[in-house]
Amino acid sequence: MGGGIEKRFHPLVPQPFFAGPEYREIPPSPPFAPFIRCFWGTDAFCSGEASRKSGLATPDVCMDILFSASPEKGKMTDVFCGVNDCAYMSSSLPRVKGEFLFGIRFYAWAVCLFSDRDMRSALNSAGESGLYFGNLASRMREELLSSQTLTQRKEIAERHLLARLQASRQDADVMNALNAILERPHTRLCDLAGGLALSARQLERLFLRFTGAPPKKMQA
Repeated sequence: MGGGIEKRFHPLVPQPFFAGPEYREIPPSPPFAPFIRCFWGTDAFCSGEASRKSGLATPDVCMDILFSASPEKGKMTDVFCGVNDCAYMSSSLPRVKGEFLFGIRFYAWAVCLFSDRDMRSALNSAGESGLYFGNLASRMREELLSSQTLTQRKEIAERHLLARLQASRQDADVMNALNAILERPHTRLCDLAGGLALSARQLERLFLRFTGAPPKKMQA
């Protein structure tokens, strides 16, 4: 699945200087490696003594589901963030005692395999995950609220994502084009499309449907 493209695709970490108690990444289990860049968040509950600093977020051709949970209050919110096509300054995110953050970072080409809809409206978007993932958040809610570590949250997420995986949705033309982009990053769109017996417009429509971004954004 995916032709091993994830092994050759190495995006920048969106906020590379945030590693530590406030931010940590762990890799997915091997079966999820073609689809998920990493799981990220806080490894333990916030002490209430620190807040996440603001910083530069760089485009990484990935999409995230972010959960913010307060087990003591029994509350959890979620947001799905589509591909961003420009760098931006993330704002400071205050942390309340007892809260934790948990994120799932998908490769852009893989979100459609788990989503209820295509990615045509995902570019630079942010909203409730239910718009794309139905009742995923509500199904995970109780397990996440009772979890203790980032590793436990990863295992919960992978179990629920496995039930949603529809591998047949993967588009061969999109994956072949992505492989070609990695091999020849500066290939012209018309040549990229011609190699697949498609028009440039057809290839753009496929990329918007399956990745949320046109081919030129993947080449940047």
